[in-house]
Amino acid sequence: MEIEMDKCHYCDKYTSEKQKYYEHTMYEILNTSLIPGANYTYREKKISIPRCSSCYSKHSNKSIYVDLSIFLLSMIGMYIFFEHMIGFTFILLIPSILVSMVSTYILSSAFDLFFTDKYFKVKAETDIEEYIEIRTLLNLGWKMNKKSSLNITEKDISKTSPYRGK
Repeated sequence: MEIEMDKCHYCDKYTSEKQKYYEHTMYEILNTSLIPGANYTYREKKISIPRCSSCYSKHSNKSIYVDLSIFLLSMIGMYIFFEHMIGFTFILLIPSILVSMVSTYILSSAFDLFFTDKYFKVKAETDIEEYIEIRTLLNLGWKMNKKSSLNITEKDISKTSPYRGK
């Protein structure tokens, strides 16, 4: 019995642990409505990106250590700021949590962009544009993320759409 081995996209070592793979959903815009911003039709395709257990644990540790630390520090900072400006009220937890969530997203993205490969010695979990299957779909006009119907134009329709040019 042979075990199928793929190369880890993040470190180029061989892996066969499919449960550790990173899943990303790609979107193909098939058609838009005549009224801009009304709606559009699309299809999804889940791509499994090979990842070894070592890279999986590094990506998981980043979520625990970096993201959680950023969230807690920004929440405490925002709570202190709001309490100093307004005075103590329980309702201050709501804006503190909201601002902390936004700042965690921004700072975590910056960490991925500038430090993940240096600190963890692997590519960031979302650094997948060069994976061959994703690169092929991007060249055909697929999108990495689902777009808002307000931002869709004729140019966004994929090259393989049966409705293209109609």
